[in-house]
Amino acid sequence: MSDNIVFANAVLGLFLAMPLLYLTRFRRSTGWLGLFVLALASLSMADHLNRQPEWLGVFDWPVVLLGPLFYAYVCGLTGQPWGWRQAWQLLIPAGLAMLVFFWMNRAMAAAASAGDRAAYLRVYDWLDVVVWVAQGLGLIYLVAVWRRLSQFRKQLPQFFSRTQDRDLHWLNQFFFILLGGGAVWLLHCVFHAVPSWMLFVSNAFVLAFIGWNGMRQFEVFMPDVTVMTGDTKTDGLPPQLPQVRPEEAREKYSKSGMNSAAQCLIAQRLDRCMNEARMFAEPDLTLLQLAQQIGTSPQLLSQYLNQEKGQNFFEYVNGLRVQEVQRLIRVDAGQGSNLLELAFAAGFSSKSTFNASFKRCTGVSPSQWREAQSSRSEPIRLDATETG
Repeated sequence: MSDNIVFANAVLGLFLAMPLLYLTRFRRSTGWLGLFVLALASLSMADHLNRQPEWLGVFDWPVVLLGPLFYAYVCGLTGQPWGWRQAWQLLIPAGLAMLVFFWMNRAMAAAASAGDRAAYLRVYDWLDVVVWVAQGLGLIYLVAVWRRLSQFRKQLPQFFSRTQDRDLHWLNQFFFILLGGGAVWLLHCVFHAVPSWMLFVSNAFVLAFIGWNGMRQFEVFMPDVTVMTGDTKTDGLPPQLPQVRPEEAREKYSKSGMNSAAQCLIAQRLDRCMNEARMFAEPDLTLLQLAQQIGTSPQLLSQYLNQEKGQNFFEYVNGLRVQEVQRLIRVDAGQGSNLLELAFAAGFSSKSTFNASFKRCTGVSPSQWREAQSSRSEPIRLDATETG
């Protein structure tokens, strides 16, 4: 019965890997996920065949690739290049694993033919060493994944006015599922502390989770806003930019080429885009879109917002949306319009972002702010008299 479950896991992995690999033509990152699933399927097949010594290692060697493939997938989702320059992270462990398993296979075959059971078992014990090495390598890459996701999420507010669906929070769940699956695998293969059915269920759960979430994800790319030199084209802003003084070299934006003329133009065009064209009401407005509309680079616009407004792009745009909601509440004047409808009209696309942004800007919740407004008296006009 257990052999059938293991074989079913292998077939399920192969079935899920095919569409993921096909989607590589549209989303490069899914190719890495497809290879990750193939590696899991190969390990399931190894569990099915390893009772026969001649099959040892044939399907086992991808065990060392799980960590690098998962890391490559996360890099692809977060817009970080991961290509041939990083291929050594796959080729070196794969090559070493193949050599070790080939040696084990030949040595066990020789021991079996000679009838030397002690030698056979000594060679088989090397399988535990491989498992420990694979676990250590996987743990290193899980730490790298966690750091990459943390860095990515810190950068998101600099580029997007809406971060939900881009923050990749589902990968947190995937991260801990893999951590738990690795623990079950270690307890089963090395310590023999858990039954085999728990390993099979763990593998099936990982595959099901990938099938449910992996195919629906899209890659999140952010503009390159690394420090640029003064000859960068700014499309409409003054092309002749001053040289940076040596004493300013240590400042964050010392090489960006921002000068007072460029700063003035950015301020004017930004004011026009937001106050007249009301671009903040676009629910999915990005830094790149706004920079293109203004006629500057994302780097210079980000610098202007950070230095002059003291805000990142997310805070700036959602602050304007909060101001618009406040204006709409005043215009509503007790009509009792739904606050969420007003938020959507101002450009917010989620209740959680609206509530968090409103409280960050005002110190109170939207409902508390509206209640405070409704309790205020009407302003006294010189051409009116009090009645009642």
